[in-house]
Amino acid sequence: MVLAILKDVKPGWTDTGGTEKKISLRKGEIRLLEDDKIAGRFKLYERIDPSTPMVETSRDGFLPKFKIARSYRSKRAFHQAKEWLSNCLDEHPGCQSSDPDFVPHRLLDLSWKGFARLVNLTKPAPYVCLSYCWGSDLTDIVITVTDNLKAHYDKIRISSLPQTVQDAITVCEKLDLRYLWVDALCIIQRNEEDWKRESSQMAHIYKNCLFTIAAKEPDSCKKGFLGPQRYREHQLRRNLRIQVPAFLGGPVNGILVWTVPETVSKELSEDMALDRLFDSATMPKSVAECSLDTRGWCLQESILPNRILSFDGIEIAWECVQAYRCECDGHFHSKNNSGVLEDSQLKNRLERGFDPLYRIAVKPERDPLRAIRARRFDYHEKWAGLVEDYSKRNLTRGSDKLVAISGLAKLFLAASSLANNGIQDRYYAGLWERHFVLGLAWAVDLLMLQSTNRHQHTRYEDFCAPTWSWASIDGPVQYWRSSNEVKWKYGTVPKSYIEVKAINCVPGLASDHTGSITSAFAELTGPLVEVQLAILEAELKFRWYEDGDSGILGSRWESRRGLPMCKTPCLVRAKNLKTFEVILDIPMEPTLHRDHEQVNCWIGRGCERDCCHWESLTDGMSPRYFCLKLFSWEADPNRVIRRAVGLVDGKFEVLGKDKDPETWFLILKLSTTQPRAYERIGIGCSTSSRVPKMSFRLFEACTMETVHVI
Repeated sequence: MVLAILKDVKPGWTDTGGTEKKISLRKGEIRLLEDDKIAGRFKLYERIDPSTPMVETSRDGFLPKFKIARSYRSKRAFHQAKEWLSNCLDEHPGCQSSDPDFVPHRLLDLSWKGFARLVNLTKPAPYVCLSYCWGSDLTDIVITVTDNLKAHYDKIRISSLPQTVQDAITVCEKLDLRYLWVDALCIIQRNEEDWKRESSQMAHIYKNCLFTIAAKEPDSCKKGFLGPQRYREHQLRRNLRIQVPAFLGGPVNGILVWTVPETVSKELSEDMALDRLFDSATMPKSVAECSLDTRGWCLQESILPNRILSFDGIEIAWECVQAYRCECDGHFHSKNNSGVLEDSQLKNRLERGFDPLYRIAVKPERDPLRAIRARRFDYHEKWAGLVEDYSKRNLTRGSDKLVAISGLAKLFLAASSLANNGIQDRYYAGLWERHFVLGLAWAVDLLMLQSTNRHQHTRYEDFCAPTWSWASIDGPVQYWRSSNEVKWKYGTVPKSYIEVKAINCVPGLASDHTGSITSAFAELTGPLVEVQLAILEAELKFRWYEDGDSGILGSRWESRRGLPMCKTPCLVRAKNLKTFEVILDIPMEPTLHRDHEQVNCWIGRGCERDCCHWESLTDGMSPRYFCLKLFSWEADPNRVIRRAVGLVDGKFEVLGKDKDPETWFLILKLSTTQPRAYERIGIGCSTSSRVPKMSFRLFEACTMETVHVI
């Protein structure tokens, strides 16, 4: 049956050679792989009655099928959306607002024909939120500013608004809903005071709306999202008369085969999944699937609401706390058995409701507090995954870096008290006090940078976060938080070398400690060692990776695994002149060239000609660089530990007490703007199992010091 389908939808694919081909079969889906890269996806459907209630029913091997509306503007489309909303309101106790008395400061009143106006409600009323892309061309876009605020309270001609906002108004009108919240109109733009106040309410605004309209496409508010649906395009869907085996529910007169467009699924190949420094297990399962997923603000807008009605140009989809449904797949997907994601992608699948961080019970009598305690929810790990997702996205203003995720930070604050017997954690510029030392161990993600249309990582010109926070960087970052789980067969325990003396962040708005900040520092006491730092020119990188024993990118181990190599590796060495590689937050120009007299000493991990005298090399050096030892993942002394040598052969090497732990450390430099202060410039890690003959000796001559990091 599968071969007959492929003969029609992918003619000749099974006949051509030259690559290793595989066919992956799942319920209702065929995946074609060439050299482990996805070459095509096809979904198999049968038709069902569109009046079928939201219960799961289908033949084995096939997805049920609704009759897809030709256009988002059709009566069928709006009828479907209204049915989904009605069913959720009647049947889903977990989807109800956690604060029914909340009402935003401003809303658009849509009760006038052809006009809208801003209103300040004194009593709560159902309202809808809009999540969308503004786009790069904002010429002649109608927004609310101080000068037209009074006029907008009087009336706004709907035809003057961007097409996406007009389409959202149409959806509200067709669903008999009167109030709509749109950021560009309900927040006074270019008014810092109003912006700070309203942005601090984002968590409440989105969490308590009736539902959110997610305009996943297009990438500009000028284009609009209501129109023909691609699901109906002839080149994507075919009705085939195929003989279906009895064990798959046959005979069936025919099935519908839908070709999944590339814009719907941009999953990373198996090879790319391996291309993760240290930790392939935390590789995101997919990169951004639509324009909305590239916008920084829209991460929390996709997680905070209890209900989302999405338009992606393909079909209409409904997602709420307890269910997911779309036109192409008639299943009612209960979420009661799906917990928070175990990987780095929280978007659209992090559970929501009373609180997004514990499992929503279908039975309302179940105690959610007891449930989260039973699960021992690791909110630090989930936050790290959220940061990875968020850092890939774009922001128009760097000053919004902490503001655009503050709504989620507020939810995590609430979850922290649930997870810690009522004691709430403290939040500092994107990091958490309870896991502050572990939270410092983020690194720029050089691989993911390729998919974000950025040339390199940069630090924001205007202050938005301290250098020790990931929020100070424009570009994707990663937490190798699961390295102990991947490399160690059994559990490990972190051993911290740092005493946190003080952390201070001055909020931009005194009442909001999760939003913007005006200054910050962290005072840390721990093992500190002064180092020299060298950036290899590109021509030297192959000598380093082939001949050297790099620390963070162990050369032979890495090249055998096919992991990426830095274009211009950064090396550090202390007084013992033993060299280790680190990763810089922001790339620097090469300082070590092939004709340098000490090039062999750096690459060979030690001076061979007595040409490197530490005192003369560091005397008057500017800037001065240091390494601060953070923590180590160590073997649990009560358990037998084995470490994976490679994922290909699956063999394990037993680690004895003579083996060094996996140690993480910061790269600091003396600040040029503030006396006796330090700034973070990078991260390092040494894993001795990669270089068995070398022990980690960077901190051999360290001293305990207190550093003030800004």
